[in-house]
Amino acid sequence: MLKDQAAGEEPGLNQGKPDPLKLAYEVQGISPWRQNFSRRFMQSFFGFGYFMSTHWLAIATITNGLCLAAAFGAPLLILAGWDAPGNLLYSLFHYVCVQNPQHSFYIGDRPMCICQRCMAIYGGLFLAGLVFYFLRDRLRPLKTWQFCLVFCPPIALDSFTQLFGWRESSWELRFITGGWFAIGACWTLYPLVENKMRALQRWATREQALLS
Repeated sequence: MLKDQAAGEEPGLNQGKPDPLKLAYEVQGISPWRQNFSRRFMQSFFGFGYFMSTHWLAIATITNGLCLAAAFGAPLLILAGWDAPGNLLYSLFHYVCVQNPQHSFYIGDRPMCICQRCMAIYGGLFLAGLVFYFLRDRLRPLKTWQFCLVFCPPIALDSFTQLFGWRESSWELRFITGGWFAIGACWTLYPLVENKMRALQRWATREQALLS
């Protein structure tokens, strides 16, 4: 009898089993408008994830380009008599650069809001991002030890020997070592970020399909 009962229950169990992937989006006991709001919110959330995973390189490159534009814009705004926005840029970039006037390029009699080394880093990241756009499917990331061994020592040696007063660097060395470091950073990080963003893109696409 028990055997017959178990045999009779088995088809019913399989027949009424819900899809676990869809179950996460079907909330019981919640009003329809609240369910619709939750669904739209999650669609926007996954849509934002898809957008970021698709356009992250453009966003990073544009951001670096804006930093370069601000470096030129700050002194130009001051020279044009627009002190408030110019001083705002100097204040904002003080958090990412020491802004040593002796280590900065000048426009007129005003230093840029980032030093020569930072200028080279942002410029290197900007140009490397443009190059990576064409190589993103073929470029393999550097190993961490390769980056530390090849790209870090020049900027570290130039920076610390100058910091401790053992020697005075030149603008050429600051510019070259900063740009070299930026190329290595891009070569190391950008391919890794690209792989993560492709995984995020697949995940966001799958989740959006469940909500549609």
